[in-house]
Amino acid sequence: MALVLIFFGGPELPSRILRIWSTVPLKSLLKHWRRQMHISTLSIFGVAVLGLLPISAQAASECPVTGVMSSWGINSTGYFNVSSGGTCLLPVKMDGVIASSSVSQKPAHGTLRKVNVSTYTYTAKAGYKGNDAFAVSFTGKGPSGSGTSVITMNAMVQ
Repeated sequence: MALVLIFFGGPELPSRILRIWSTVPLKSLLKHWRRQMHISTLSIFGVAVLGLLPISAQAASECPVTGVMSSWGINSTGYFNVSSGGTCLLPVKMDGVIASSSVSQKPAHGTLRKVNVSTYTYTAKAGYKGNDAFAVSFTGKGPSGSGTSVITMNAMVQ
């Protein structure tokens, strides 16, 4: 997700607007934005473009998963560690093509978000420490067969 604001009046205008905004009650919000966003400007023909890109969109990293990913049509289980309040990127890597996927069981102590047909992100609830589990159903076809596989993921939230 990105927010792009376009200002007319040259490249110095966005910094002036940021200074003006920081003097009004939005000051704390702007401080939060400055911490959470990459701020960049580009000036073309007297038009300044201020782009805000959330760091959190880049913060999720792939977490190492242990367990065996089976063939299509066979269920499997995976295990991973995540910090309390942390986010893990969880791509599924199976031979062949994934046609569809859906959440079979939601996590009790976090949120699960579908990025695309083969990748999900898990975010552990801030302040929670302990075990959490969820399951995702994948349907596809590979060199050794086709079918639906349910992958149950067990998170150790630390």
